[in-house]
Amino acid sequence: WNTSKLNSNHQVNSADYGKAKLVQLNLSTSPGKDVVKNFRKTCPNKQIIKIESVENQMLYDSYLSARLKLVKLLGRDKLNEKDVFHGTKRIDTMSTIYTGGFMKVFNSTAAYGMGTYFARDAK
Repeated sequence: WNTSKLNSNHQVNSADYGKAKLVQLNLSTSPGKDVVKNFRKTCPNKQIIKIESVENQMLYDSYLSARLKLVKLLGRDKLNEKDVFHGTKRIDTMSTIYTGGFMKVFNSTAAYGMGTYFARDAK
C-alpha cells in the first residue's frame, strides 16, 4: 500500500532525509485496515495489538526509482508487485531494517543461502 505522507515530491529536511520514523496505523481505516485484512487471510486467530508503518523517505525514493525503471523496461501491465510478510525474532533487527532496508548481508541464518526471505502468508 502507498502512504500519502511519502512521495517523490515531498520536501524533507536534509538532516531527516534518511531517518526512519514509526507511525502507528489506525486498524479501522486504510491503510491499517488493509494490512489487517491481508494478515487475517492466513492468520485468522492471532491477536493484532498494533501495526506500525515504517516511513523512510530515502528508502521510499529508492523504491520509486527502481519501480519506475521496471515500468519503463517491462511496461506497467507487466509489473508484478505483491504484498508480502517478513518476520524477525529480535527487536534490534527491526531497527536495522527500517533504517537501511532489507539487506542480505545481515542474514546469518539463511536456510536456503544468503538472502532476505519474504512470505506470501503471514503464518
